[in-house]
Amino acid sequence: MNARRHNPGFTLIEMLVALAMIATIVSMVYGSYAATSRSMEIYDSRLTCAQRTQLVLRLMERQLRCAYQRPADPEATEPREASGRRAQAMQELPQAGEIRIQTPRPTFVGGVRKAGGEVLDFITTAGVAGGPSGPQGLARIRYRHDPILGTLAIRCEPHLDTMRQDDSTGPWQTVLQHVSEVDIEFFDGLQWRPQWSGQTSRTLPRAVRLSLTVADEKGRTHRYGATVAIASRTAERKIVRETR
Repeated sequence: MNARRHNPGFTLIEMLVALAMIATIVSMVYGSYAATSRSMEIYDSRLTCAQRTQLVLRLMERQLRCAYQRPADPEATEPREASGRRAQAMQELPQAGEIRIQTPRPTFVGGVRKAGGEVLDFITTAGVAGGPSGPQGLARIRYRHDPILGTLAIRCEPHLDTMRQDDSTGPWQTVLQHVSEVDIEFFDGLQWRPQWSGQTSRTLPRAVRLSLTVADEKGRTHRYGATVAIASRTAERKIVRETR
């Protein structure tokens, strides 16, 4: 009897306790692994969304930084009386059987959502592709946001300084998807403005502030932004005239 009492074997209760401890440890390890996997999926989705959006923002920064303003219109420098006579003569042309001369397209328009969802329309010396192998010369860049499809598309074409209001024939190319909001502001040297029209201001903004709200693969929305200073002498002359 004494030999059986000192037998080093496990009892049933001890085995059940050991199995319970092992199950607890395994469940904890599996829970940690599952949580880590979910965190990695969320991180990868957010990282992919950030990388794609930052690529588009860098493209827009480069194009806006090299925005081009055509030389000053003669009407902007001629005396007021001469400008008035010029406008009166232009109005009298159709009566004389002449063809009315159309005004050129604005060099820089932004913030105004046109028909089709266009939010930016400007001329730049930097097109879509850069470097020596990229297109040379001026290019007209137009961005369009479709809130229903959630896409941001670009149209890039060589700039022809024609008088037609719409000489765009190039295709639209989607550069970013799952875009819910596009906010653009323009700095005139004194304050930020929600819209900019080169036809009325006859110059470029000093800076442009971009903000894109994009959803990742998990449906979580993230907001990315950038502020671009436009390297243009016309913008600098605008500030000098306003501060005098």
